Order: sequence, then structure tokens, then C-alpha cells
Amino acid sequence: MNNLKFVKLIIIVAVIVIYSVVYIMTSNDKKTDLNNAFLIELNDLKKNYNVSKNYINITSNNIYDITINQQNLLKLFYQAKHTSSKDELARIRKKIYKLVRPNFNYLKKLGVVTILFSFENNKTFLRVHKPNKFGDDLSSVRYSITYVNSKKEIVRGFEKGKITPAMRNVFPLFYNGEYLGSVDISFSCISLQENMVNLSNSNTHLLLNKKIFKDNIWKLEDKIKYVQSVENKDFLFSKVGIEENIFSSDIIEVNKKLKDDIDKNMKSSKAFSLLYHDVEKTYIVSYLPIKNIKNDTTVAYIVSYVNNPYIHSIMYKYVIINILALLTLIIIAIISYYNIKHHFSLKEEVKKKQNSF
Repeated sequence: MNNLKFVKLIIIVAVIVIYSVVYIMTSNDKKTDLNNAFLIELNDLKKNYNVSKNYINITSNNIYDITINQQNLLKLFYQAKHTSSKDELARIRKKIYKLVRPNFNYLKKLGVVTILFSFENNKTFLRVHKPNKFGDDLSSVRYSITYVNSKKEIVRGFEKGKITPAMRNVFPLFYNGEYLGSVDISFSCISLQENMVNLSNSNTHLLLNKKIFKDNIWKLEDKIKYVQSVENKDFLFSKVGIEENIFSSDIIEVNKKLKDDIDKNMKSSKAFSLLYHDVEKTYIVSYLPIKNIKNDTTVAYIVSYVNNPYIHSIMYKYVIINILALLTLIIIAIISYYNIKHHFSLKEEVKKKQNSF
């Protein structure tokens, strides 16, 4: 009996050790497959963002070359810089407005929301989108403009304006070698979001940190249609340009389950992906941070939700492999135990018969 107990213990330990090895190997394989899937989704998100950003940059370059960087316009801006007459400034402002406005009406369809001329001292000369608002100093609110007017070189990126954030392209302006000031050609965040939705087959949208709006966002909510994000209480998103059912019951359920992980990872300000898996579906949720021009801090995220059947099948494959491995080991263990037990029984019978003689 003692021998059988020892055999039973050895078999149980062997099953545990072998299954542990199988479990570790399959878990490592699963982790590798998931990491590869996360990497693919993040790379796709980055690629779509870069394509959208490059489209904005190229379009801005074309606007600058065709509409802004023209001798007749630059000469007028030069004259504006060198006059102290308010009437003369008003006359020149009206002339530049008439030159740019027809193109601006078309450019709005491409997502352009701002064409803003400012002097070297960062004071606005003309807002084509708001021609009656000029003369204010942007030094404290528009780092991109103060940077260009200081360094006399192009700067591009995401930045909040006086009211709303946008993708900025700010160009220095010269006339006959003399520096005049800058022009800001900006695209709305909504246009960036629309471009990414068009490029991607997944549910993709842009989240904006509430801090960049301060108190203005609630006054502008009806106008620009920013609403509370389901992903994080500190972020907003725009429903403009995307389907009304963007937050389906599936997406809401995903966010409920991943809420703590989302909050923790968003605080890191780094790109990340998370997995949601249940009996029917598997989602990979990816977050790509967008940095501010001024201090390289994360002020927005691009989020994508991908229902991934391949990962869904992989998750079940590893469950099935582990179950089959465990059942197989248990069956082998039972068979081995009873074979050994039977062998011991035969030996006992033989021994008894020999002793009886």
C-alpha cells in the first residue's frame, strides 16, 4: 500500500509538472501572438495618423505656395508693416482679405478653419475666418506663432488656439529678404478625425483633454459638438463627421471592462493597446497620443476599436490546447496508476501462492 501511495504521489507530481510546462509554453505563445497583434494595430493607427497629418501638411504647403506666397500679397503685407495709419492698415487688410477669401471658402471644405496673418510682434493683422477681429497680441496664447516670429522657420503640429484646438501649419513671411511676420494655416481636429475614419475600417475617433478648453468648451458645445468621452472622464470627442452609433453597446461594454486599465495607461501618455475578450468577440483597443507643439505633452489621443476574429480564434485555440493537454495527462495518469496497481496486485498474488507452498 505504501508503494501505491508513493506511485500515486509521483504520478500526481508528474502531471502537475508536465501540465505546468505545457501551460507556460502555451501562455508564452499566446502572449507573443497578442503582442504581435497589438503591434500591428498600433502601427496601423500610427500609419493612418501620419498619412492624415501628411495630407494636412501637403495641403498647407500648396495653400501657402499658391495663395499666400505671392508677390502682390507679400507687397501689401510689407506696406502694412511699414504704415502707422489706421486707415491705411484697414485698406490693406481689406485688399488682402479679398485676395484670400475666395480660396478660403473652398479650403473650408478641405478642413481649413484658420488663415491668420500676424506681424513680427505677434499682433494679428488679419483673420480671414474672422476679418473683424484683429490687433490682439497672441504672445501668451499661441506658442507656434511666437516661435515662428522668433526663429523665422516653419512649425507644424497640434495646438490649442484662443478657443479651439487645431492642426497648425505656421509659415514665416518675407518680402525682398525682409521678415514681415507669419501666416497660420490650420485644420480642424474634426477634419483630422474624418481623414482617419476614411483611411481605417475600424471604429476610430479623436479624444481631446478637457484642460485645453478650460471653461470655453461648455459655451461652445452646441456649436462644435464636443461631448463627453466614454473612455475617460477627463476627455471629450466630436461626433461631427462620424456615425451616430459610434458607441455601440459592444464599445460601451468594452470600456466598462477596461476602464481601470485605460485610466492607468492614459496617465503614462504613451501609446498602448488593450485586449477585450468574451465568448462572442475579441476587441483590440489602441490609443495613440498626440503631443502639443509647445511642451511635447499629450493633449489628445486617437483611439481605435478593432474586432479581431483572428485573435478571437487564437484565444480559444489556447484554451482548447490546455484543456486537451490536461485531460490527456489525467487519462494517462489514471491508466498508468491502474496498470501499476494491477502489477502490484499480481505480484502480491504470486507471493501469496509461493508462501502457501
